Amino acid sequence: MKSKIEIFLILSILLGFSGCMGPNTYAIFKEHRDFEIGFSIKNKKYILNTKEKTIYDKNHYLYIVKHPKHCIWGYIVRKKYKKQIIVDWVIISGKKYCKEEETLSWADII
Repeated sequence: MKSKIEIFLILSILLGFSGCMGPNTYAIFKEHRDFEIGFSIKNKKYILNTKEKTIYDKNHYLYIVKHPKHCIWGYIVRKKYKKQIIVDWVIISGKKYCKEEETLSWADII
């Protein structure tokens, strides 16, 4: 009897921490990008490794990201800031592909 309770508790804990995937939408993609405004681009290793930095206008750089597949977008960063703070983002092409899933934990579902 004790082993059945232990197995149940272990499975409950594993399922509770694993989370579930939510819907794949543009709204979630936008929410994730908007959240990153005000943070440094230096913390975004997947962007700095691409080395796709272009001039957006006379005061800003554009760091181009190609993710998810067929979605090309970029972070806009002011040139004069050494910390390279993200001030905005823009979709360059493939808006219909710019969708992400939101990870839901059991706390969100219950």
